[in-house]
Amino acid sequence: MMIQLQPIPAPRHFTDVPPVLLTDATLLERKNKVLTRMNEAGFDALVIYADKEHGGNFEYLTGFVPRFEEGLLILDKSGAATAILGNENLKMAQHSRIPVTLKHCPLFSLPNQPMDNETSLEMLFRETGLQALNRIGLVGWKMFTATRA
Repeated sequence: MMIQLQPIPAPRHFTDVPPVLLTDATLLERKNKVLTRMNEAGFDALVIYADKEHGGNFEYLTGFVPRFEEGLLILDKSGAATAILGNENLKMAQHSRIPVTLKHCPLFSLPNQPMDNETSLEMLFRETGLQALNRIGLVGWKMFTATRA
């Protein structure tokens, strides 16, 4: 096989296209659709995982993707939402397009970050009331592997 390098035309630029901004009504409609589907499926809550590469489901409701590391969004069937975020994303909770209660999880931070106020995920889940619920849906995942000597 022979490879040939040759110039190609530059991509077209679209300079007069205004951005499409999502309204609060759109985000509320999205949340209500999710809550309706949760109710139809019998879920008491959804736990939505996000990281930079897999943040679309989280962003669909909050309007932002957790940058750098991971985050969780817990949506209760009542509509209450909790964002569990690492150090770098704590400031983002105030910019969520739906109201969220913020929980800090340093485990979701970049390596070598301060781990002050470390609370286990189990305790954070208890604080949100997950242990009292019957059916919890999971959106997204994180693969953990362990090596043993």
